[in-house]
This record gives sequence, structure tokens and C-alpha cells, in this order.
Amino acid sequence: MPVSPRELEMYRPPKYQKDDLEYVQVFIQDHPFASFITNSNRLIATHIPVLPDGEGEKWRLFSHIANHNEQLKTVENDAEALLIFTGANAYISSSWYEDKDISTWDY
Repeated sequence: MPVSPRELEMYRPPKYQKDDLEYVQVFIQDHPFASFITNSNRLIATHIPVLPDGEGEKWRLFSHIANHNEQLKTVENDAEALLIFTGANAYISSSWYEDKDISTWDY
């Protein structure tokens, strides 16, 4: 079942939220390596390459995990799943800012 980014239960600070579909698609094309996390009776994760296919509202993500990867069983059992794509990030010292109530890791 497709899930929109608004339905995810993931901490997303408002200033970093990107729900624009075109932005998300380009980001995935530019950063196709993801953490694939599933939850059936326990959490399990695998780093995988992911390829987007399609345009506009009609697009899907394709990937592959090895047949011997135990995470494959969770996919076959319709476990909850989450893909996390990571772009550029860097440490920013809070000492550089007047307002100290900020994140010190910029992503």
C-alpha cells in the first residue's frame, strides 16, 4: 500500500520537510542508496540501491536484496517498511550562531 510522506511516523523538523513530489523524485535519483528498514516481529535493516521509475503521480521504486538476506522474509510477510535516503550532511558548531537552540548537524 503506498504511503505518502505525510503519513510517516518519522521526526522531521519543519524547516527540513520536503513534501514536493518533484523534489523527492530528483533527490532519490541523485541519492539512490538507501537504508531499507522493515518491522515484522523485530526491526531489520539493509543498505540497498534504489531506482525510481515513472513520472508525476505514477512512479515506483525498484531495488533488490539477496535471496539469502533474512530481511526478504519480512517483505514476503507484508511487514511495515521504511526507506531512508541520505543526502549531504555536516556538523555545524552551535558556537557559530547567536541562537544556541539549533541543531548542530545540518542535513
